[in-house]
Amino acid sequence: MAKSKQKIKGSIYQNRLGKWVAIFNAGNDDFGKRKRKQVYYGDSKEEAQAALQNQNIKANEKYKALHSKKFNDIFNNWLLNVKRYTVKSHTFDNIMRYSKNHILPYFKHFDIIDADVAVAQSFLKNVESLEARRKCKYILNQFYNYSVVHKYIEYNPILSIDVRGLNDDIYDRQEKYKAIKPEYRQQFFNALDNDVFLKSLCLTGILSGLRIGELLGLRWQDIDFENKILNVQHAVVLQVEYDEDGNRIGAHSVLSEPKTRSSKARLPMSSPLVAILQDWKKYREDNSNGKKLTITDNESFVFGNNRGYMLSYNYVNDRFQKFLKDNNLKNKGIHFHALRHTFGDMLRSKNWSIYDIQKMLRHSKASTTEIYLSMKKDPALDLRNRIDNAFDDFQNSNLEKQNKNIAQDLTNDTIESSNDENQFEDLDEYVNNYENDKRKRKQKDFEM
Repeated sequence: MAKSKQKIKGSIYQNRLGKWVAIFNAGNDDFGKRKRKQVYYGDSKEEAQAALQNQNIKANEKYKALHSKKFNDIFNNWLLNVKRYTVKSHTFDNIMRYSKNHILPYFKHFDIIDADVAVAQSFLKNVESLEARRKCKYILNQFYNYSVVHKYIEYNPILSIDVRGLNDDIYDRQEKYKAIKPEYRQQFFNALDNDVFLKSLCLTGILSGLRIGELLGLRWQDIDFENKILNVQHAVVLQVEYDEDGNRIGAHSVLSEPKTRSSKARLPMSSPLVAILQDWKKYREDNSNGKKLTITDNESFVFGNNRGYMLSYNYVNDRFQKFLKDNNLKNKGIHFHALRHTFGDMLRSKNWSIYDIQKMLRHSKASTTEIYLSMKKDPALDLRNRIDNAFDDFQNSNLEKQNKNIAQDLTNDTIESSNDENQFEDLDEYVNNYENDKRKRKQKDFEM
């Protein structure tokens, strides 16, 4: 028996201007009103028919995904129709990367109801990178919450899983040194002397703690040299574009808001940072080829191109990677974000409190700053020198007083000893007299 042809939802017609129009019928809304969508307007009837048929195919696939029991179908629908519109473009790009590299390949054979605690725990345990494991858990937690709300499952299995317990021997994020390692710093600084642009950019990052996007988003109007204030208001971010099927189709840099609400801030500048930015500004003016006012005016970008316009993240990153390769600094833990970590570690080495470092790094929580820095494993050992310093005044004043008392006691003892009729020349005589006195005291106590 021949398979019946699937009914096409929609219509095609030619309007009074002679143009062909394809309208897709998307059903009815909550009030019973028909929902219609134009999918083609042009000169070809065949193209109009093809457009309407393609729209029907997509609608059917979406319907199947929405009513599927398969984990990946529901997960993809959540990614492309929910999560995509709740986060920034570069954040969604990271989510897609972890999803395609880790989550979707593992769960492709599971129904959503079978992807329980044991399955989720087994998946996370097999993710080798600790950073990837943490990110995957975060993504899955949000997806499972969505699945609970839409009644695909009754319980979020991620709530029962502690990532740190999956592999304790390698899960020690505080042990990982995130700043530029001391043994590579001098080599890194020496190499920067060969590239004035990267030297100014990187040293500004190390001495300010700004993210690379925030550095590229700085304008000269954001720098108050007189009051030594840096005003962080914008960031260059990578805007990534995806099609309806979740395929990456392009990316370009745009000027946007900083990463978080707390990232917008006025920050104090150290004198070395002021000097570096002043030298960079003078260098730009001296090498402007007659465009001095163009590349250093208020609207121009501090680390822009030769016309003062914004540079793309991809260009700067490619240049930085080539610099690392040419100077034998590849695979040594040096990247743009390590500059920010180095800034935090420099403050910490000067005994700054975690809360002051939090303000400079503009973290919303101090706990983020603790994880962020290369903290020692034992916080008690980490604080022992600082607690001594905190009580220096108390300790010195009391020791001085105590020493005076001891000196006075010794003086009194000496005076009493010199006036005592029973001074002892040697230890034996002292012991004998002590024992005799002891027996006399016992005898006296007994008689009483």
